[in-house]
Amino acid sequence: MDTIKRHKLRVVGGIWACGMVGAFAFQSFGARAATKQTSVKIIHSRLYAQFATLSALVLGAGVEMIDRSAPARGAAVPDDAADAALEYAATHRARAAAAAAAAAAARTASSSRKE
Repeated sequence: MDTIKRHKLRVVGGIWACGMVGAFAFQSFGARAATKQTSVKIIHSRLYAQFATLSALVLGAGVEMIDRSAPARGAAVPDDAADAALEYAATHRARAAAAAAAAAAARTASSSRKE
C-alpha cells in the first residue's frame, strides 16, 4: 500500500500498459481473431485499456481519499520545515510591527513640526 501511495502515476501507467497488452492478446487469440483486421484489434484494445485506466484512476482516487481521511501517525510532533515556517512568520510579523510603529512615530514627529 505504501508503494502505491508513493508511485501513483507509475501504478496507473503500469495498469494501462498491462491492460493494453492483455486486451490486444485477447483480441489476437480470441475465437474471432482471424476475422478482424489488426487495426480493428488495436482500436478495441485501446478501448479496453481506457476502461482499465479509468478503473485504475478511480482506485487511485480511493486510495488517496482513504489516505487523507486516516489520522496521520505521529502528527503531534511537527517537522523541521513547519517549525522553520512558523519561526519565519513570527519574525516577519515582529519586523512588520516594528516598521509600522516607526512609520507612525515619524508621521507624528513630522506633523508636530508642521504645527
